[in-house]
Amino acid sequence: RIAFVATPAHLVKDLTQGIAHSMICVSPLCAEIAAESILSGHVETVIQQKKIQIAKRVALFRSVFSGHDFSSSDQSMFVWLPLPHSMKAVELEAEAAKHNIRIFSAERFAVGSTPAPEAVRVSLTGVEGVPGLRRALQSLERLMATPTRY
Repeated sequence: RIAFVATPAHLVKDLTQGIAHSMICVSPLCAEIAAESILSGHVETVIQQKKIQIAKRVALFRSVFSGHDFSSSDQSMFVWLPLPHSMKAVELEAEAAKHNIRIFSAERFAVGSTPAPEAVRVSLTGVEGVPGLRRALQSLERLMATPTRY
């Protein structure tokens, strides 16, 4: 992994010292590959391709779950899917896992004493290919349509 930081000139010394004290060391080869990918424009090409794929996956989610409320943006890799009142997110997560569908209940993301909503986070990038994602989303939608099974 590698990261680049843009910082005001007056913070460069403190930032450099902070990074040095954290014992982070990046392979020179990785740094060279990353820098060349940025300078050559390859990174921009990859970003544009990923944006197109994410938009296709978001559109697919919207078509499969058109009768449900959900929260997402056109460029998000995740969708928050609130569940009907009778459904528990933790139970849906467990049942989905039995069908090789990995979703996460909002409880996993809750901080502090605020109770988590009955919702799940659905990743749109965990399945290779749009056909595989379609099958997984349709299976999840069927699970939600038959909550008495779990």
